[in-house]
Amino acid sequence: MSLTRNIPRPEGKAALRNLFRACVCAAIAQGLYYYAHDIGRLLPETVPKTWRGFPVADIGAALVGSIALVYLVAAIRRIRRWLIALRHQRMLKEPGRAALVPPLPSHVESLDLAKSRQVVQSAVAVLVLLGIIVILVTLLSLGMVRLDAAEDEFPAFETLVGALFLLVLAVRALWRAARRLFKERRVQGASRDPRQTAAAVGEQAAHRAQKIPRLIISAPALTSLDTSLHEVTVERNIFGRPPWNIAYLRLFDNEKGLQEFLSGAWRECGYVHLIKDADSVSPDEARAMADGSEIFINSRSRLLADLTVRPVQPLAPGSRELVYFSADPVRVSDRYGSYPVRALLCHETFWKSAVDVLLERADLVVLDLHGYHWNNTGTAYELQRVIDRFPIERCVVLAAGSSDTAFVEAQIHQAWSQMAGGSPNEGSKPREILMAQQWSGTSEQSRPLVALVQRRLDGPAVRELS
Repeated sequence: MSLTRNIPRPEGKAALRNLFRACVCAAIAQGLYYYAHDIGRLLPETVPKTWRGFPVADIGAALVGSIALVYLVAAIRRIRRWLIALRHQRMLKEPGRAALVPPLPSHVESLDLAKSRQVVQSAVAVLVLLGIIVILVTLLSLGMVRLDAAEDEFPAFETLVGALFLLVLAVRALWRAARRLFKERRVQGASRDPRQTAAAVGEQAAHRAQKIPRLIISAPALTSLDTSLHEVTVERNIFGRPPWNIAYLRLFDNEKGLQEFLSGAWRECGYVHLIKDADSVSPDEARAMADGSEIFINSRSRLLADLTVRPVQPLAPGSRELVYFSADPVRVSDRYGSYPVRALLCHETFWKSAVDVLLERADLVVLDLHGYHWNNTGTAYELQRVIDRFPIERCVVLAAGSSDTAFVEAQIHQAWSQMAGGSPNEGSKPREILMAQQWSGTSEQSRPLVALVQRRLDGPAVRELS
């Protein structure tokens, strides 16, 4: 099955264009084949006979005919993609099959792959600069250029010095990017160490819910703030309400989404809890791991103890860098102060149990589905677990402006149809979940969204829906 889908209309237009070009080229080829030799007889006698006979006509007809064949093959491929796109469009309208439709290409292209891209770009820069230096050295050794060249000649010395300087910078960037990837692979390998295996994994539901209510996915328009804002304290957040416990769940590859979330107004509302990626391990944790210490949380008791000793005092207003939560430091400006972020480095066999603990203690779940696809099994588990164990009205789904909302909604409905028995969402009354798209990562522009969430948390647990 394809990993992405296409939109029917552009595919149909492209198929018609290729068909038209194939027909035009075929007509030209036919004209060359049947009439070129007749036209050749009308040419002056001084023109060589070869140019007036069959060989030229045949060769021209063959070349243009080959082009027509290429356009025809391209048209057939476009027609096939057009038919598949039409089938996907019909499937999106069928609740039972909508979840089988792949997302648009823009949905997965929004995923940040900066870690591997940075290594490739740095390696290419090193190779290019090495090639420039080798060429300059070769030209110098052959005497084709001189270091004491005149002003109107090639500035070999300045170019060589500049290339060497850029080479040093490129090698440094390559070393840092490669070391980051190496550390990530080493931490991931340690997280699979069987000697630190968790004692228990989150239990799975034995049966499906008997009454699964209708789910409404709402995306209301965000308006300007109509409430006063306060400096955050231990007792009150920016809206003057008790601070939230926020469980932030996302794809580990979604580095951009994580940084936008940390830059937003969420930390002004409460304590953010997230499961740490291997790439955000601090130097102290890396050294402790190298010394043989168990840096991974692998039991419920250790997780609860770790959460208990975390700082609770808010951070003062001002600008700061948030480090060791994402691959790169996140520069933020907290005008009203903010609450500390609590990042948990869990063993690979315990992270599912850690999700359950976070859901038990959370007031709000933020599920970031930037770039989510079928092969993201970890995020699929978290989505299903939220539906099975957490009131859906206190959950917010985040999507990028380039996300395929039809695909995201279909995946949510599919997980909703698999709701486990005993879920707090079970029953007959319709439920509603908020999905925010094209929200900004800055505090000022994301406050209308968190203000809306605060009003939802202040209101009744379930709103009457028609």
